[in-house]
Amino acid sequence: MEARDSQGRFFPLDDHLELVRGGGQEEALDRLISALSTHAGGALHDDLAVLLAERQPAPIVAPTARAAAD
Repeated sequence: MEARDSQGRFFPLDDHLELVRGGGQEEALDRLISALSTHAGGALHDDLAVLLAERQPAPIVAPTARAAAD
């Protein structure tokens, strides 16, 4: 994240990872944008692009009849 505060310090994303955990992606994005805005003094003066990826558990695949016979 390149959002800076009034002293030029970048937003410390590693210190705010809990913002994007739990709840849905919309809620996580709202929390993250709010924290970024607060860090930047209430206004973001540039464009913003955020990508959130959600890890889903791997699907359980039932063995096929052929694999079960082996």
